[in-house]
Amino acid sequence: MQPAAWYTRRREALERLRRHAAEGQVDPDILEWLLHINEDNACFFTTSSCSGRLVLLRSASDLLDKAGAKSLWVTHDTRECLDICRTPLGELAAMGSGLTWLSLQPPIVHFLSINEEWALGIVRCARESGFIRSCYRREAGGYYFVEVAAHDKLHVILPVDCAAVKALCSVMARYKERLEKFKACIESLKEQCRHL
Repeated sequence: MQPAAWYTRRREALERLRRHAAEGQVDPDILEWLLHINEDNACFFTTSSCSGRLVLLRSASDLLDKAGAKSLWVTHDTRECLDICRTPLGELAAMGSGLTWLSLQPPIVHFLSINEEWALGIVRCARESGFIRSCYRREAGGYYFVEVAAHDKLHVILPVDCAAVKALCSVMARYKERLEKFKACIESLKEQCRHL
């Protein structure tokens, strides 16, 4: 990819991030980091992200009907994770018809990298932070798409007792710890890029 085209893509991605942030579409717990990591970074930038979340879902048919599922409640905050226990989970499961379940969705961050060296650096940071299934691929135009993810979603079908929710919240907290390690490593990569 020509440098001018790369910088155009980077600028467009940052403009989209700012627009989505203003519309409340970016997870608040990583918004500041995303803005920081994408500013003045000539080597890589993020294209999409989720900091990890717990979602209460209902489907008219079954667990496989994710497209038809309705989100009833969501949090990205480990402190709010146990709020779902304040409502008797049996009552939530009994509301309406269909299947109700909690879905723990791990963090996921997508990047574009200007070359393979930086893509490998991002994947190294991800794997050292516990996101062992992270990977990259070459895209048309010569840049590299990188996915940082855990890929191990957990689902609990309601009704369950609060102990199952506490277990999901514990796993969510571990995902957030991994994300903090990853963010620190990416900061180091950004500094290396800045000194080129």
